Amino acid sequence: MTNNSALGRKTVLAVSIIMLVGIFAASVGYRMTNPGLEKHVKQEGHGGGGGGGMPPAMGGEGMPGGMAGLKDKMALLEKDPENFEALRELGNAFMMMRAWERAAPFLERASKVRPEDPEIRMSLGIVRFQQKDYPAAAAIYENLLEEAPEDPLVNYNLGILYTHFLNKPEAAVQRFEKVIENAGDDKEMLERAREEMKHLDH
Repeated sequence: MTNNSALGRKTVLAVSIIMLVGIFAASVGYRMTNPGLEKHVKQEGHGGGGGGGMPPAMGGEGMPGGMAGLKDKMALLEKDPENFEALRELGNAFMMMRAWERAAPFLERASKVRPEDPEIRMSLGIVRFQQKDYPAAAAIYENLLEEAPEDPLVNYNLGILYTHFLNKPEAAVQRFEKVIENAGDDKEMLERAREEMKHLDH
């Protein structure tokens, strides 16, 4: 794996985590200020620990070379429309700019090139959420759940969607129960899942 590929992979993970923090912290009726996803990938220099802070939209880690980097990736796609790295990095860059409509087609194309890539599907789920297409976001997580049914992060995010956006409290309980069963020593996620369970009991 090249240094650029490693950096791109690390960046999309960091952005996905930061985005999820912001998304679920803003949930209607959501009583907690942090969904607690930042523990899974350490955030360095992004302020990911509170309130859904985001890294700079241009330059830095998000897109090497800033605007020139965007143009380079666009030019690369003209020559190679299925270049996965270019598609992923462009989708990632537009996500950081909160340009959801522009991010979506790049992530969709990247997902078609590598449908098995969970990071791309997670990012696309974030975009669908921001577009207020909650059923589509849930469908992406449900697909991930089929492949990793014990994964606490996927279960947690689905639980949030079911509870606060899709009015599926019984399904939400099942997801949070899975989180409690599988979160291990992630005390923060355990606490939040239990708080959600209490909310559902009321």
